[in-house]
Amino acid sequence: DASRICDLILNTVRIKKQVAYEFFVLTDLEQKLVKLIDLIAQEIEANKIQKEIKNKVHSRIDKVNKEYFLKEQLRQIQKELGSDTQKEDEVREYQKRLELKKKFMHEDAYKEIKKQIEKFERIHQDNSEASMIQTYIETALDIPFEKISKKKLDIKEVSKQLNHDHYALNKPKERIEEYFAVRELLEKRKIAEKDGAKVILCLYGPPGVGKTSLANSVSKALKRELIRIALGGLEDVNELRGHRRTYIGAMPGRITQGLIEAKQINPVIVLDEIDKLNRSFRGDPSAVLLEI
Repeated sequence: DASRICDLILNTVRIKKQVAYEFFVLTDLEQKLVKLIDLIAQEIEANKIQKEIKNKVHSRIDKVNKEYFLKEQLRQIQKELGSDTQKEDEVREYQKRLELKKKFMHEDAYKEIKKQIEKFERIHQDNSEASMIQTYIETALDIPFEKISKKKLDIKEVSKQLNHDHYALNKPKERIEEYFAVRELLEKRKIAEKDGAKVILCLYGPPGVGKTSLANSVSKALKRELIRIALGGLEDVNELRGHRRTYIGAMPGRITQGLIEAKQINPVIVLDEIDKLNRSFRGDPSAVLLEI
């Protein structure tokens, strides 16, 4: 009996109540059989897809387990050969360099770098994050916190150097001498400048009149390195602020790079061509300069 066979098959197949009801109300045997064939075909296809997914998941798990097992074997072999100590040596070197710079650093900076070193020590060397953390640590430790020019301000030396290197330019030289005279007086009276009251000298004029050379004379008089940062055509704010560590090839900002290159924490910094900054969809570099 075809109807009886159809009912027995439906009893063994997991179907929703709504579908079962549709079969129940069907009186035409031919329609019922056609619908049953379609249902079984759908179930076979669904089971086939589910089996494929299950096989892929199992193969993926087996592959991950195999890679982990091989990496652990390789790590143990390297440890036996003594090559696994390279990371331990690097961590010790970072900790040593950090402790040497500790008394020259801000407490928050010290804690953050120490935290990253501890994280680098715990993380596996095959982890993709390990290289980013290591780059951050090396860049932070390359900043010369401990190398400070301790030469005292002397207005006479500044004035002498400016007059030696430049003829005329009386107004700019007088303003620079006035600035350093105030700084020297504050130092002698042991009065600290407030963070919000610090003055930045702005030299303006057409190209070739001696703006950069005046800054060079100041750096010579103070016995400090000169960092010149050309801002002409700069559009990306990340060039000044620095890129996020999550990006591949992330670099610190230009000012931080300048400090590393100068190997001095208090050099003379010249932001050249500041009038040629460009605003774009990447941000406004002039606004970032205020933040810095």
